[in-house]
Amino acid sequence: MNNFYKMEEGGPLAEWGDYGHILISGTADHQNGFRTGQLQLFRTGPFVPPVSFPGVGNIVVTSHFRKILENSGLTGFSFKQVAKKHIVRLEWEKWDPRTENPPFFPVSGEPEDYIDEQPHDPQIAEQLGDLWEICVDEGIDVKREMDEIYLLSKTWNGNDIFFAKSTLKIYLSEKGKNWFERNASGWVCFTLEEKVI
Repeated sequence: MNNFYKMEEGGPLAEWGDYGHILISGTADHQNGFRTGQLQLFRTGPFVPPVSFPGVGNIVVTSHFRKILENSGLTGFSFKQVAKKHIVRLEWEKWDPRTENPPFFPVSGEPEDYIDEQPHDPQIAEQLGDLWEICVDEGIDVKREMDEIYLLSKTWNGNDIFFAKSTLKIYLSEKGKNWFERNASGWVCFTLEEKVI
């Protein structure tokens, strides 16, 4: 039986919970529908990680990382340019991630307000360069039993990056996991999917 791995955000700010997530990845929504419309990105800058996860089922990469991924030999995805909808200056990458908390919190206490409380900065948006959504296809069927979801191994289409049908979870093949471990170390983490039949 094949091994499949859930891919999620990693990174140096994991201990800061939702605050760390917003700083690393920001938030996003799709104009005109999930998986069909252009991804609208709300994030900090000018630093942007090579790969980030601004919302469930969304993966954003830099132009540099896109070129590397295009030459990876991995299958199951395409790219669509991201709209940099609301980009703000916040150099969180200079903060010490070993501290218990960030140096400051938004006045409201809401993680999203690291971004929402500041005006869009066109110069910072320009410094980010082009950003790209990895558009992932469904690649495996699932079986639902009560509150559990099982991947049906025999229905896997062989893609290295894929969604499970009717879910928002992103999976990788063994080959895909090994590639991302080598090329995006520190920004992604993986969990072996044990519910496979």
